[in-house]
Amino acid sequence: MDYPAGRDNTLAKVFLVIALILISVAAFMGYQIYDELQSERISYFALLVMSMIFLGFSLFGLGLLAGSLYIMNNALNVMITEDKITTVRSVFGKEFQQDIRIGQIRELEKKVTSQMGQGVQSKIYYSIYAHTADGMKYKIGDGIPGQRYADSIYNFISSKVTLSDQVTALPKPGKRKIPYQIKYAIYAFKGIGYLIFMLTIAAFVLDFTDLGN
Repeated sequence: MDYPAGRDNTLAKVFLVIALILISVAAFMGYQIYDELQSERISYFALLVMSMIFLGFSLFGLGLLAGSLYIMNNALNVMITEDKITTVRSVFGKEFQQDIRIGQIRELEKKVTSQMGQGVQSKIYYSIYAHTADGMKYKIGDGIPGQRYADSIYNFISSKVTLSDQVTALPKPGKRKIPYQIKYAIYAFKGIGYLIFMLTIAAFVLDFTDLGN
């Protein structure tokens, strides 16, 4: 089964438009920051607010831009044999392969992943997942437009994959330990938050005293 690149272009175009708007706002804020730095009396509080807006809009805009380009360019190939499912995702010239042992598949899931519009004019996209006994979740279909196509693909995969009754149920997962990378990221965001708070107070003080000029 081949899921070609550009199969979810409607969503990608929406992301692209939003990304361009956010990047435009960020560019405007960048100009305002430059203009404020050239003024005779700099408002440090306004400068800080504009800098935060510039940073936030830039990050979200670039993130959505990268997401839209990914959606437009990624392709997925799924091969089913007697003992395994092999998925190969191609994006920007690189391939990422995963092998799923059929004997370890506990469940197949069809899920709505995105929706454009409302009512009868809405366009719904589906994804299909394979859940394995070790608690992993593999995507074996995405960007499928409409329930009719999703049902056809789901039924086809179901006819080729026999869920094993011998796969033991997984125990209820306990509280997972937070990876140290995430812990560091949380600490970093907290530190940035405290720094922004202190800078806001400092900027406010500088604006209303003679220390800033």
